[in-house]
Amino acid sequence: MASGGPLLPTTHLAHLALLVSEDLYNAHHSSWFADLDLMVSSFSSPDTPVPALQSLSFRSIKRAQHTALDAKIQHSISLYLLHSRLEPQKDGPAKHITSCIRHYLTGVAIADHRFAMTRILLGAHNLHGVHSGNSQASTEFQQCRMCHNHLETPEHMLLQCNADNDTTRIRDEFFSHLSQTTHPRFVPVSFTDNAALFWLKAVMFEWAAAPVVARWIYHTCRKWKALSLLPSEVNAEIRQQHDDGDDG
Repeated sequence: MASGGPLLPTTHLAHLALLVSEDLYNAHHSSWFADLDLMVSSFSSPDTPVPALQSLSFRSIKRAQHTALDAKIQHSISLYLLHSRLEPQKDGPAKHITSCIRHYLTGVAIADHRFAMTRILLGAHNLHGVHSGNSQASTEFQQCRMCHNHLETPEHMLLQCNADNDTTRIRDEFFSHLSQTTHPRFVPVSFTDNAALFWLKAVMFEWAAAPVVARWIYHTCRKWKALSLLPSEVNAEIRQQHDDGDDG
């Protein structure tokens, strides 16, 4: 197995341990060499073939891992907010980085806000409208439980749905705070589906806006989670009462 660097002397204990582990692997016994083979083989696909284990280097293992991870993200419906993601940089333009400590993990101080933003990015939410084309979920099930006339997606919840006064208030406060960041972004009066998706991905990946964006996502998700725990007819009644009270 190539090391990608200076080779150890044949008398080195680590080198001898490698030889013993490879002998166990070749004899079909348990060994860390066999574990490594299992891990590396999980990266292999017709599009991303992995060389034979004995010819691998640590660099090639990392490259195969990143290629497999990129492919999994790009082909996952639930991870569509991460498709073709460009990682913001403190200096210079954003660029593609497969694996790193993401900007919001270091730039957002409040743990609940980081958690909310991570759940939205990874599709680990309870919104009903994100499904593959062959999903068994009915069209009715995928409709927004607030307005009932659009797929219930993160971009719809955060930028398009106007059926709940608290949601629109939280959104307006976010837009106001966003204008005060170091890189203020133009906010359209209304969003088409494509514009909402593009704008959400753009603002979520801005370094300077991360704390403001994470807070907005957290408070919006908290509101929707509280309502989604109740039957839809009770939600409608509560929203009507809330809206009537606001109008008074």
